[in-house]
Amino acid sequence: MLKDVKGINELLKEFRQGTDRYYYQVAYFCGGSIVLSITFLGYLISAKVFTGQFLWILYTAWGLLLIGLLCAIFRNRSYWAAVYYDAISDTTSDSETANNLRKRKKRWGNLGWGLERIADISLVLGLIALIFFAALTICKFFKSN
Repeated sequence: MLKDVKGINELLKEFRQGTDRYYYQVAYFCGGSIVLSITFLGYLISAKVFTGQFLWILYTAWGLLLIGLLCAIFRNRSYWAAVYYDAISDTTSDSETANNLRKRKKRWGNLGWGLERIADISLVLGLIALIFFAALTICKFFKSN
């Protein structure tokens, strides 16, 4: 029985580390997409291809990617706050204090869960908006020539 608990704890630790790495990668990917799209916009302007149309799509994409970046970063912060309050609530002897700490853990955990959903959704929608912007801009260029 003790061997099973040890194996489960190791599996949960590996899962937590993988999830942390995933959301750091989401943050890097969102930031990289913003930087790459700024470079693409600079190229379009310097090549005199960009007419200023569809700029609202680009701004929407940047907004979504920025939201995804911030949510991915703060998701890890909220998760570790929940782990911290969980660990402290197990070590305290006062039941009222332990109960308050468990409530804090639940709040931080719920916040982390919500931030995960927002980061994932805004990453996907931001990338779709970027692809849509690039496709419309390129199609507009080829139609005008």
